[in-house]
Amino acid sequence: MTTQQSDETTQTASVEPITDAETLRERDDVPVHDDEDVVDEGTLDVVDDLDDLAVVGVTNDDGAVLLRRLTEDCEWKLPVEEVARDEDYADAARRAVEEVVGLPVALHAVEAAWHFEARLADGDRTATRDFVVFSASPASDAPDLDDLPVDAAEDAPAAVGWFDELPADAEEAPGTRLFFD
Repeated sequence: MTTQQSDETTQTASVEPITDAETLRERDDVPVHDDEDVVDEGTLDVVDDLDDLAVVGVTNDDGAVLLRRLTEDCEWKLPVEEVARDEDYADAARRAVEEVVGLPVALHAVEAAWHFEARLADGDRTATRDFVVFSASPASDAPDLDDLPVDAAEDAPAAVGWFDELPADAEEAPGTRLFFD
């Protein structure tokens, strides 16, 4: 796998830019999971206003998975980042770890995608949301977690750690279980 340094961002040659999650349906190596629900108009409006998400499962050499808590009150979860319309999911995935957590990573692959469609009972209106799940590992020059600036910046996470098992009270973004046995 070839990595390149560009604009202070670690890029992995095997992960192509993805600006439309629907294109993942054309790939044989990416399972796409569909879910739909009939909702009321208020819920539909909420879903319609939400951005898509890039979810990142970062594993270290021992197979442990990186989880983070953004505040002392939130639950442990994989790094996730909002993806605006026409934005690259891979760039958002890197940002979720490199900028939010402070850990440079190499993205390896798109592991799966989830497509959620909310619709009104009469079918007049729908809203969709996509989740693209990436696998990654710390970049070769990545610092130890103990050296990360946790809670040093305003938007830094309150805590980060390596986990062999998913904590019972963890928040599970789509794809979380792909990284835990």
